[in-house]
Amino acid sequence: MSVPRQIGKRKVRRIHGREQPGLSRCGKEFSSLGLGLIDWIAPRPRGLSPERLDPNTYGSKEDVAAWQNSVQQLRDAESNLDKLYANADLDLGNALTQQRINPTIADQLKNELMATIPWATIKKKSELMHQFIEDHQELLNFYDKNWGSWKPGTATFSDASLATAFQSLKVKINATGEQIDEQYNAMQQ
Repeated sequence: MSVPRQIGKRKVRRIHGREQPGLSRCGKEFSSLGLGLIDWIAPRPRGLSPERLDPNTYGSKEDVAAWQNSVQQLRDAESNLDKLYANADLDLGNALTQQRINPTIADQLKNELMATIPWATIKKKSELMHQFIEDHQELLNFYDKNWGSWKPGTATFSDASLATAFQSLKVKINATGEQIDEQYNAMQQ
């Protein structure tokens, strides 16, 4: 990043320290989403925890309802993260303004900093997260609606249409989970 000569190194450090809260909120929200997904995403590099896709891991319809609440919390957290990213430009601009930097220089600096953010990756990850959340909601609704229709101890259904619907949901969730992992890794680079 090229910084105009009028801003000394000390001022740049102050700016950097001030702009970080605005942008780092995005990072904190993103990280908290990752932590919120620990029960969903396996501790391996990619993929979904197989236990969450096995209806036998839910002891009752109340367990399913509790997970539906968790999915809603995840949806809300993802929505908040989307809002933070949408406001990153404004937040950074405000942080620079608070440093009493010449508006022309502040605008140039803001534009250079904003250009370093991987917006295409962020957008793709957000789209995938929304799909991931919706697929999980659909799976939990499926469990709730078809409670007890699978064979105890196995995740198999005697009704062919239920078996097909279940397998389709599993495939979608695993594929989306892998794509999210790819986007997350791209953001970390």
